[in-house]
Amino acid sequence: MAEPVLTHQQLRTPVLRRSFRKPYPAAVRGEGVYVWDAEGNRYLDFSGSAAVNFIGHGVREISDAMVEQARKLEFVHTSQFTTPVAEEFAQE
Repeated sequence: MAEPVLTHQQLRTPVLRRSFRKPYPAAVRGEGVYVWDAEGNRYLDFSGSAAVNFIGHGVREISDAMVEQARKLEFVHTSQFTTPVAEEFAQE
């Protein structure tokens, strides 16, 4: 028997959400500037903010670069370390 597809996040969930009064659609894929939910609805993704840069979904060059970097070093907190790539981009 196949597992049911989650189409909306239930109101009772262990996930800490921004609102506890509404269910959220379950995002299942993205392409470019769009996200699709489990019901096939397409949304324009406006999720960029001060801590998030929107680079597009499914961009092969980005995922390849992420894999290459993750093989070397995934994350270090800036309160404890710097990295060559951080220094390079800060210089720009």
